[in-house]
Amino acid sequence: MGNFVSFVKHALFSAVAEKIDHLAPTASEQEVSEWCCCFKQLVSQIGFERAFKQYLLDILQIADKHAALLPSAVADWLQADPTTASIVEQHRADTLSQQDLRAGRLPDGSSVFHDADADGVHGIVEKDGRAVKVFRGEPFRNWGDTLSFRTSYTFVPTTQVGVINVVKFALAERRRVRVSGSRHSWSPVFGSDGDIVISMMEIGAAVQQIRWLPPKDNPQDNELESVALDGTFIAEDGSRHARIRLGGAATSEHFRQWTLSNAEGGGDWQWMIRALPILTAITSGGWTQPICHGSGITHKSVSDLCVEMTIVNCKGELQTISDRQQLRAVAGSFGLFGVIVSHVFVMDPMKIAQLFPRKIPTMLSVPPVRREDVPQQDDFHTSFSDKQLQEAQRAFELDCNKFYCEWFWFPFQDECWLNSWDVTDVGEDRPVYPDEKEVELQNLQASIAWLFEVTLLRFLPGKVQASLFGWAAMFFLPTGNFPTSVSNALHFRRGIHRMPVRDVEVSIEIPAKRDGTPDFSICQKAWWHAISEVYESLEQREEAPMRTTLEMRIVGDSDILMSTQRGNTCGTCAIEVLTNTLVPDEVWKAFVERVVARWASLTNPVTGEPLRVKPHWAKEWPTTMRGESIVKYLRTTYRGDASEFVTEMEKAAADGGYELSDAFGVFGNDTILSIIDAQQ
Repeated sequence: MGNFVSFVKHALFSAVAEKIDHLAPTASEQEVSEWCCCFKQLVSQIGFERAFKQYLLDILQIADKHAALLPSAVADWLQADPTTASIVEQHRADTLSQQDLRAGRLPDGSSVFHDADADGVHGIVEKDGRAVKVFRGEPFRNWGDTLSFRTSYTFVPTTQVGVINVVKFALAERRRVRVSGSRHSWSPVFGSDGDIVISMMEIGAAVQQIRWLPPKDNPQDNELESVALDGTFIAEDGSRHARIRLGGAATSEHFRQWTLSNAEGGGDWQWMIRALPILTAITSGGWTQPICHGSGITHKSVSDLCVEMTIVNCKGELQTISDRQQLRAVAGSFGLFGVIVSHVFVMDPMKIAQLFPRKIPTMLSVPPVRREDVPQQDDFHTSFSDKQLQEAQRAFELDCNKFYCEWFWFPFQDECWLNSWDVTDVGEDRPVYPDEKEVELQNLQASIAWLFEVTLLRFLPGKVQASLFGWAAMFFLPTGNFPTSVSNALHFRRGIHRMPVRDVEVSIEIPAKRDGTPDFSICQKAWWHAISEVYESLEQREEAPMRTTLEMRIVGDSDILMSTQRGNTCGTCAIEVLTNTLVPDEVWKAFVERVVARWASLTNPVTGEPLRVKPHWAKEWPTTMRGESIVKYLRTTYRGDASEFVTEMEKAAADGGYELSDAFGVFGNDTILSIIDAQQ
C-alpha cells in the first residue's frame, strides 16, 4: 500500500496547509505512536471530523499496518474533541483485542466457528470416499448479522455424491435441508433451529468475509465449483450464443476468471453473461434462487438466463429440469425444490464496456421532477437554472436506456457517483480494469473500512459516521474512461463483501407514458423520496439511519414467475438504502418503514393506480407494506403468480416421481411456504 499512499497523499494534500507531517510508509510502531499524539493535538484545535478528512490516508495506514494501536488512539482522539469526549468511556470499555482484529472477527464474536468434526458422519462421504466435512450444532448467522439459528449439522460437500448422501441422511433423520452460499441474504430465506444446512462455501470464508480471497483458478478438487463450456448455438434471430455449465458452488469470481482465461478450456474473451450482481463472492445458486438481477433496462433477471438445472431432489436422486415452462418456477424457487448441483446459463458474445464513471451534483444526476421535492439544504439549492435541470433531465433519460446504469448517493454529500455505460465489440486490444493492483487496493480499502467501523466509527454519532463514510467513498471512487471487458465491468468494485451492511431494496414498476415509452419520473420521485427521508430523520428525530448509501439501478422485466420484475414491461426501478451494522435496530427499522411507505405510495401518472412495488427476495424486508404485514402483503401481491408457480413445480415433481409436498417437506422454508400458501 506504501506507493499508493504516497502518491494519493501528494495529490490530495498538495494544496492543503499541513498541520502535522504525514506518516512515512515504513513508519515504525514508535513513530506511529508519536504521530497519534500530534494528531490528537490537531483534533483539539480543529475537531475530529475535519482532522479525519485531512489525514484519512495516514489513518488508513495505521489500520492496515498497526491495527492494534488504533482502538486506544481513537479513544484519545475522541477525548480531544469536546463534541465527542463523552463517548470515550464507552469506547475504552468496548474495544476489540488485537487477536480479534487480526482474525477479522465481528465485535460480538459471532463469526467464530468450532473445528469441523474430524470423523464426519458415518456413511456421508464424497465421490472418492472421503468423509463430507461437517460441523455439529453450530450457530448460523447471515452476512448482515440480522438472522440466526442453530443447525443440527452444517455439511460442506464438494461433489454431487456428497450432496446426495447428505440429503439421504436428512431423510433418514427426518430433518429439513436448507442451502447457503456466501450468506448475502437478509430476509428469512434460510433455515430454522434443528435444520441441516449444506454450505456451498467453506465455513471460514462464509462467516468471516473479511478473510475470503477470490480463487486464483478453477479448483479441480471441488466438483461443485466447476465452470465449463456446454456448447454454442445460433438463435432464431441469427445471433450467436453459448451455454456455460456452472457448479452450484461456483461464484461470480470463478465465472469471471473463466471468461478471461486463455488457458485450455477457458473462455478467452469470447463469452459473457450480460447481467450479474456486483459482488464476486455470490454463488450461482445465490444468483438464481432469490431471483437476483444486474443492471440495464434490456436485461431480465439472472434466473431468466438459466436453461437447465440439475438438483438433488427429495428422493436423494439427481434430477435435471430443462423444460422452459417449469424453469420459470424452478429457476427462482428459493431452494424449495432441491439442492442445486449445476446450472446451465445462456451467454452472449463478449463486449467491451466503455466505463465512464462521473461525479455529478446531486440535483443534476437524478434531477427532481419538481423543485419542491428537494430537501431545503444548502447542499442542493445552489444556482441551478431551469435550463440546467432540463439538460440534466435529457442526460438522465439517456443514462436510463444504456446497457448499464447505476446511481449512488452517499449521505450528506453534494454530489452523486454515476456509473452508466454502453458496449462495443471486442477488438485486438483487451483492456483490463480493474487490474490486479487496483483489485488488491480495493480489497484493502474494504477491509480497512470494516476495521474503521468496528474500531472507530462505532463510537461516533450516527451523523458523523454517515458523513465520514460518504466523504471517504466519494474520495476513493474513480472518474474517467476505463474500457474493459463486461465481465470485469459488472464487478467494478471488488472486496465489498468484506464490509457487512444492512440493505433494503424494492423493485418499482416503471409505467408507460401515454405514448408508450417508459416514464422514468417514477425513478426520480423514488430517489428524492429517499433523500428527503434521510434529511427529515436528521432534522425531526436527530437520527442518521442511512449511513452507507442510496443506490438505484434500472432493469427490465422478467419471465420468472416469482420475480419482482415480472410484468414490468417498461422496466423496473431497483432502488435500495444501505447502512452499516452499527445503527440501532429499532432506528433502522423505523426508517425503513418510512422510506418504503413513500415508495409504496407511488402511482401511475396516467391511470392513478398504485404501482407494483415489491421487496427484493434476498434483501431485508420492511415489517409492513401498504397497511399489511409483509408476509400478508407478499401473499396478496403474488397470489396469481404463486398459483402458477406451484402448478409448474408440481409438473417438475411429477417428472421426478414424487409429490411437490414431499419436496417442501424436505427443503421447505416456513416463511416462503406461507407466502405461496403451500401445503407440506
